[in-house]
Amino acid sequence: AFGRAAALSAALPDEVEPDGLPNDAGVPTSTLKGNIWYHAGLAHYLQGDFARAARAFSGAAALAHNTDAAAAARYWLYLSLMRAGERDAAVRAIGAVDPEWALIENGVYHELTLCFRDLADCGAILTRARAAEGVDYSTPAYGVAMKYYLDGRRKEARALFAEIAQSDSGAAFGRLAAEAELERAHR
Repeated sequence: AFGRAAALSAALPDEVEPDGLPNDAGVPTSTLKGNIWYHAGLAHYLQGDFARAARAFSGAAALAHNTDAAAAARYWLYLSLMRAGERDAAVRAIGAVDPEWALIENGVYHELTLCFRDLADCGAILTRARAAEGVDYSTPAYGVAMKYYLDGRRKEARALFAEIAQSDSGAAFGRLAAEAELERAHR
């Protein structure tokens, strides 16, 4: 479905996607084409097809027209590339994230990319996440769990995946990703 959507929209100009859930600034931060690639990447990532996820998130990053879209796409691109065994490309992907970026709604993805680069306190991110609910909990908690996972702290990562999976965060991408991690571990 995403491939068809990308093909159908290829010859069309990209346009801002009106947000179904506007941010506090009332400024849409994503585009139709960018969202096609972004959500294709998420689908591949959740299925464990990290190489295809990386290609999709690379497309989303290329289409990012602001720092919010870039931070989100580059966060997932980094994770996808790392899981696909492309460490150098992953490091380059988040190396393009400027610590001074101003963001409207994807500050958590920005902060997590800095956590991956050891430029932000991952423990403080997790502490703030645990004081929150829903997507404000599961997104940063999953990012910190992946930091643990990628640093070889697999037991801590699995415990945090389980904590996230048991949370009341609905269909938040962080919760879905944590559930997918646990499922992969049981195969």
